[in-house]
Amino acid sequence: MDWEGVKAIAIPIMSKYAARTNGSSLKVLDLSLSWSFFSSDPEWGDMQARYIVPELEENLQAFDVQVVMLKGQVEVVPRRLHKGVVVKRLLREVSARDGKFPAFIMCIGDDKSDEPMFQEVFSFLGDQVAPEAASQAELLPLGDATSSHHAGSSADLELPKFDPKEPQYAFTFTVGKKKSIAQQFVHDTLDVERLLSTVAGTSHEDAKLRGELARSMSNESDSRASTTFYDL
Repeated sequence: MDWEGVKAIAIPIMSKYAARTNGSSLKVLDLSLSWSFFSSDPEWGDMQARYIVPELEENLQAFDVQVVMLKGQVEVVPRRLHKGVVVKRLLREVSARDGKFPAFIMCIGDDKSDEPMFQEVFSFLGDQVAPEAASQAELLPLGDATSSHHAGSSADLELPKFDPKEPQYAFTFTVGKKKSIAQQFVHDTLDVERLLSTVAGTSHEDAKLRGELARSMSNESDSRASTTFYDL
């Protein structure tokens, strides 16, 4: 796609909003443009975000991009590039390399941009049940069933034959109770630490100590509390 054309239109618009919103900034990456208002006044930042999104969408109609509203930022990214693309590619490459499908998959996210990851985990499992469909499968962005993504070399990988007798476990978690296609949720990042600690077979106390070091001596006091998983 004409990414330079996208930048030529989007950067001046984002720069205008960055100039009028103290604490906001513009980030230009290889395949994303981001206007961040995380450090600005919350009410003013939210108000400006409600204006910049439709303005970007109107001016970028000719390009295959999407304007995404995330926590404290607005991003312009190619419509066919999202986290789900990476997840499905990774799962296919691991399966081809090991000669068998992964026996355990855990996918965790806390944002709207993480929803395509959950979708592609389910899609990957579905492809195993119907391998003839997987060979011709197109990767669809979340909420846009009319567009397709050509997975390139990943789609051409020779996947192992699916064995229904092999046990396989896949878990999808969203962080915080909210509408999501994930199967379960945990309340916060501390629950994520406990979850990973439990899976790794370490104690909650060990997990807490590592968390305290990472957060410069956090004062959490409930290190021995058990992890609770909630169905959505």
